[in-house]
Amino acid sequence: MHYHIVIKADNWDSVLLPLDDNTLALSIQVRVFLQKIEPSERREFGKLSCDGNGNVKDLETGNKYLLDPWSQTEWQKFPNEFKTIVTRYWDNQFDLIPNKPWYKSPKGLTAAKINCGLAVDIVNPAPQNAHAKFMVFNTKKIPKLIRSHTQIGVKPQVGFINKDDTKLEWLNWLPHIYRKEHILTKINGQSHAVDYLHNTLAHEFGHVLGLEHVSGNTNKTTSYGEENIYDADSMMGMGIAMREKFSDPWIKRLDRHLVRQNSDDAKVKFSGKVKTPQLLGFWDNGEVKHVGNDNWIFKRMFGQ
Repeated sequence: MHYHIVIKADNWDSVLLPLDDNTLALSIQVRVFLQKIEPSERREFGKLSCDGNGNVKDLETGNKYLLDPWSQTEWQKFPNEFKTIVTRYWDNQFDLIPNKPWYKSPKGLTAAKINCGLAVDIVNPAPQNAHAKFMVFNTKKIPKLIRSHTQIGVKPQVGFINKDDTKLEWLNWLPHIYRKEHILTKINGQSHAVDYLHNTLAHEFGHVLGLEHVSGNTNKTTSYGEENIYDADSMMGMGIAMREKFSDPWIKRLDRHLVRQNSDDAKVKFSGKVKTPQLLGFWDNGEVKHVGNDNWIFKRMFGQ
């Protein structure tokens, strides 16, 4: 089996190189343009309309947001913060393991694994070369932050994020005793009020890599994995943990690198493996039950 070393594409580039007789490295390389959105902007960004006075309105939902101006220091630091967060969560997280020997090394045919890497290049001087563009809003936390999201299926891909999306934060919508249809997760089949450690930027970059939400492609809580804690506590759910299926972008790109020459080559398949143990990133506030209308209360407080 042969392979292409470099592939250039409109979603991202990639490089496949040997490290030794038993390991190759596949690096996805994404060029990103970051656009600073100031309160003085008077235009529409997707469904977000800016009035030039620091007010932003979501034309779809009617939600309104307020913007702060960027300081020079904040904007100078942001590109490095962006790269640091994305690579921290996505670089070197997976190995691709073959089902049989396939790589022709000097010592013969080996079952070489593939290390999965990720590199980000900020191309602000040349936005026309970007694979992805992110509109970055310095949104006031009150009344609320803009809902960060990424437009999937457009080239270049376009994301809408807040300045503070680089931070690791607890994702909790309401105090647990008031949660109605909000974030509830099934644990052993029962609904629990669960809070999650979450990094919004890392989640949104998963969409740039072509990943959907862990259980669907909607913004409903079912798509974020509410039916089971394993899915919910994951990067493309509501948490930060990696799962084997998130290696899919590398598996698909590897298939483009490999040149299969015969029927034996066609039988070689790769599966993703998370390289390091994943820590729990959630806090279970306890089981809740429905007691009429929209009132959710703790079983341990009010009994069965």
